[in-house]
Amino acid sequence: MRGRKIYEAHPILTFLVATLPFLLIASGIHTGIGLFQLKAWARKAALLWAGAALCFSLWFIAFRPYQTFFIPEDFVSELQSLKQLLAVSLVFATLPVSIWWIFLFRMESVKRQFEPAASSATSPAGPS
Repeated sequence: MRGRKIYEAHPILTFLVATLPFLLIASGIHTGIGLFQLKAWARKAALLWAGAALCFSLWFIAFRPYQTFFIPEDFVSELQSLKQLLAVSLVFATLPVSIWWIFLFRMESVKRQFEPAASSATSPAGPS
């Protein structure tokens, strides 16, 4: 393996690492635009994003509780402290928002807002 570059040794992983963040950002922006336009698919996509964020937060709390809740003042490097700070920030930023979005986008009044509008041909007044 000596002399091989990382993208030569693991081309698929390198491709995913290079493209996945941009695809996630693009899908998040697209979902946000769809939410402003009250599209039904955007509400489902927001529920999917919220579910994924909730699963990530709960997984991190369940399997890394020490890094989430205990901040040691001694015996850790600066890099370890930075990793812990980033993890805690992600959990505290995503957990409440994901819970709120799951409750919000499942409410009946919100579901009705995202239903497609009735066409003018089926209006009670009829054609004029």
